[in-house]
Amino acid sequence: MPTRSQNPLDPDWSRLRKDLAGVKRGRMARAGMVRMIEEWADAVDEEVRKLTSYSSEEQLRIVPALSKHFLRIRALVDALSRRVRESKVGIHKLLEESIIEISGAVLTREIVVVESPIETSSLESKLDVSADEVDFVLFVKPGVGYEKLPLLPRIVHEAAHCDHEIRALCTDGSIRLRWLGEACCDLVALCLAGPSFLMSTRALVELVGAEAARLPDLRHPSLAMRISILKTVSDQIWPIGRVHAFALAELGKVATVVCRHEDLEDARRLERQVLEALPRYSRLRRDPQLWQDIYEGRVSDRTHSALLSMNHQAAEGFEKP
Repeated sequence: MPTRSQNPLDPDWSRLRKDLAGVKRGRMARAGMVRMIEEWADAVDEEVRKLTSYSSEEQLRIVPALSKHFLRIRALVDALSRRVRESKVGIHKLLEESIIEISGAVLTREIVVVESPIETSSLESKLDVSADEVDFVLFVKPGVGYEKLPLLPRIVHEAAHCDHEIRALCTDGSIRLRWLGEACCDLVALCLAGPSFLMSTRALVELVGAEAARLPDLRHPSLAMRISILKTVSDQIWPIGRVHAFALAELGKVATVVCRHEDLEDARRLERQVLEALPRYSRLRRDPQLWQDIYEGRVSDRTHSALLSMNHQAAEGFEKP
């Protein structure tokens, strides 16, 4: 009689491992993408092996998290097996343009947009960046609205994780450094996606709710802290004109979402660190006059840039002076 597996994910996990081997054998994805998924699966295996050393209470907490990893890897392997790379063409185009801006056009890119199998309103990404290749997977839950304005610019925040320094911050053991990494993702997104990113921030608050927007977690500072930082940065880079008016209008809609008293010290420190990081990302900033021209309606949307097109759309919906 065969020994029963101690893996709570079996037999589905064993089948997934075989299917992943099939993706590799059939060269259905680049070597870097396969390696990233294998390392992800190996990390799950390691956690499964350690399960018996945990208490029953700890196991009840860990197993659901492992199940979520399984569901994401399963969805990704299925997409690669079907050779589906662009389930959301608009999202894929914006993601690729953003990654090129951040990491450079010389790197080989494997970008996959997958429908998230998890019930969540958040975007989730998995990536690996080597000396010559970027492998990036974005999980998007259908029906939430990330494929269009006002939430579409959130895609650029996810792409910002490709930046080497941000990636190091977001994976650091210190919660304060992880918060700084996420705040710098906002900074990069603001530079690349322009004022439309402020629209997406307002929309994200409306999606999660005002109370949830005031709560930080182990990876992210609260949206309230991030809104305060975005206002300071946008006031600095767009101090006048229609762009400034648009920024004020969007952030004004969430003006009541403020930091909790216990977060104020962290918020001030984080804002100071982001302002210090601003010169580092100046290469990503477009000429402020371009944004002014777009929001004053002086230029039409004749570009093939997904980043600029979002702003043309946002400007069309902004009340004319």
